[in-house]
Amino acid sequence: MAEKLTNINLEELTSSSEEEFKKLNFDLARGYAPYLGLNFDKDILLNLGDKAWWEADYGVKIVDGKEIGMSIKDAFRCLVDPHRTYQLAGGIREEVENIRKTRDCLTGIDAGTGTGILSILMLASGVDKVYAIEINKETYDATSDFIERLGLQGRIIMILGDATQIYLPDLVEQKADILVSENLSAALMDEPQYEIINHLSKYLSHEGKIIPYIAQLSISLAVADWEGVYPGKTKITERRLIKSEEFQILYFLRVWSHKGICLYQ
Repeated sequence: MAEKLTNINLEELTSSSEEEFKKLNFDLARGYAPYLGLNFDKDILLNLGDKAWWEADYGVKIVDGKEIGMSIKDAFRCLVDPHRTYQLAGGIREEVENIRKTRDCLTGIDAGTGTGILSILMLASGVDKVYAIEINKETYDATSDFIERLGLQGRIIMILGDATQIYLPDLVEQKADILVSENLSAALMDEPQYEIINHLSKYLSHEGKIIPYIAQLSISLAVADWEGVYPGKTKITERRLIKSEEFQILYFLRVWSHKGICLYQ
């Protein structure tokens, strides 16, 4: 395990402006970058404006005949997207404040935790314990160590497994209060957002909250060349949109939290 990360004030993550949040977010990224064998300031910060750096690896790696979701670099890309994370932080904070009005001790679930940033945001917002699920073993190992370096290992419980099938014995009777699952891709096609929420909802209390809660898709006609399914995959399909003079390609996504705050647009 590397040195402890003692210079990061997690409470400021939920009370700062977006610009201040970005600085804190990048401080976390500096602590996580070595797990990728990279230096944040030299290898990453200067490349954030390069479109190629953001090309996802999602679904590329196959283990035992099954795709394992995002790579560790994909998870890190989410960490260094501060605008996206800041919007989620606002939704989490709002929901936790509402739940706190009727509950004293709060438990959360973070599905597809990646670098653990959303679990950290839940703690910073007032959740007492978070069960953080990650399917990728490399990411799970790195984030487990990262959480320990932050001194949060007693409050964020790392679990290696598939969030669409995982069994959570601790939450069979004592249900969770909030479920955060940011597994959103274009048109909700490539990541199992619905399957995750459908499965993990049984571990939520009747008053439990889900973030995001609603997704709205807006599309227009386009021409698509369907490349087919890679060996070992059952749901993930490679897609390539072809430029067309007949149709203008338009697609965007809006996602809301339970109380109506817009997380994405």
